Amino acid sequence: MNDTLMIVDDESRVLQSLKRVFEDLPYRLRTFTDPLEALKAFNSRPPAVVMVDQKMPGMTGVEFLEWAAIQCPAAVRIMLTGRADLETAIDAINRGAVFRFVTKPWHDGTLKLQVREAFLRHCRIFSDRQLTKAPYEERKDEQERLYGILQLAGAVCHQINQPLQVAMGYWELLRPYIPEDPKAARYMQGISNQIDQMALLSQKVAAIHSYKLMDYGGSAQIVDIDRASDPDEVPFEGSMLNNAESEESN
Repeated sequence: MNDTLMIVDDESRVLQSLKRVFEDLPYRLRTFTDPLEALKAFNSRPPAVVMVDQKMPGMTGVEFLEWAAIQCPAAVRIMLTGRADLETAIDAINRGAVFRFVTKPWHDGTLKLQVREAFLRHCRIFSDRQLTKAPYEERKDEQERLYGILQLAGAVCHQINQPLQVAMGYWELLRPYIPEDPKAARYMQGISNQIDQMALLSQKVAAIHSYKLMDYGGSAQIVDIDRASDPDEVPFEGSMLNNAESEESN
């Protein structure tokens, strides 16, 4: 089993912090501050999982991971970013380059879990390439892209929550200045209710873990947020994935 975890970040202090996170885990760590040197290392010992920073001199993380996907398709790719960069995330998802996004600062426990999932993903990819046909592999790649989209949704919700909290704070500050007028009070309560609904929607989108669809006029379908965020629902159950699973069982 390949146990190599490659980490690429031009900041030495970040690499040292990440080394401490994984020092008690059974991974063979290879760290690089120079992305070009890291790319050369692919030839000598291809990693199972590669984690790379987005903002690096000479090469972006997206460019690095896109090249890594060609050089070592079975390597599972994780992006480190200092903020929830929507444009970068969309670019990486469209190129099929990223399995997970990790924002700085990270939570050690969550990061360990994400890397563990990446190694499990690598084992599945390796097994699939040995035992399954190309069409099934393509559907697996589509599932990986779906995971990336959900990561993006979580990052966007994280950014939305802060202005929502600020808006609610301003509303609370305004309450003493509202005249005792039933109409004004009703309008202010309506604003409060809408903020609460937006906050609830943000929480649901951030909690999406399955692929549940609902009809949306004519033949169109959209994600059913209520079902997709329900913890009792089976993860990633959808027509595309069901077909893939059916073929696998056959």
